[in-house]
Amino acid sequence: MTEIKGNLTEIFSSVQGEGPYLGYRQLFLRFANCNLNCSYCDTNFKELDSVKIHTIDSQENLTSIDNPVDIETLFFYIKQLDKSTKIHHSISLTGGEPLLQIEFLKVFLAENFAKYKYKIYLETNGILFEELERIVKLVDIISMDIKIPSSTKNTTETWHEHKKFLEILVENKSSKIEYFTKAIITSDFTEEELYNIVWCIASSESNASLILQPEAKNPPSAEKLLYWQEKLLKHIDIVRIIPQTHKILTIP
Repeated sequence: MTEIKGNLTEIFSSVQGEGPYLGYRQLFLRFANCNLNCSYCDTNFKELDSVKIHTIDSQENLTSIDNPVDIETLFFYIKQLDKSTKIHHSISLTGGEPLLQIEFLKVFLAENFAKYKYKIYLETNGILFEELERIVKLVDIISMDIKIPSSTKNTTETWHEHKKFLEILVENKSSKIEYFTKAIITSDFTEEELYNIVWCIASSESNASLILQPEAKNPPSAEKLLYWQEKLLKHIDIVRIIPQTHKILTIP
């Protein structure tokens, strides 16, 4: 039987730059490939021959390893970066889109659950709901994007996929899973998109949480941001405005 391997681009120690866990130290596993092509994305998620391993200080590159990576090797380097100090709040599975590699994720997360017990933080574009069902009970925190057409410039709308994704999260809320939604918005954000967000979130969850992230290159004005927040708060319990601080601080 062929040993299952995952396609990654980076393994690194940094701080979370988005959402309610802003500033928490995390170990990031960046997965290659994505099923979207968002106009604002500045991440290189193409498959590479090697995986870069580094820390928050970009000059402190530790090593690189062959890609794809087997699970034993991945945990070895996770333990090397975490060391005995246990400074990391959690392991962030980011990308790209991690759920595209569901077979690898399923084995990796089962191994972690059985042996290592690291807290797992999944960053996802909130579209691959069938894949989510297969690993949802092995994840602690889920950061789910809602992809806004005026921001992403993607031609295919994903509202129905987001709604199904959220419904699975709601069904599993009685277990240990914590989740929140976030949306990058620009000055082109529309009323129709606002009501589609409400349709996705408010109809699925009575105690929902949404993070609005102004896009760095084309942000809404402060007045517009407060206007959108006020309108959303009529339907969604928690709506916070939090910028993407890793871009401000120029850290990974």
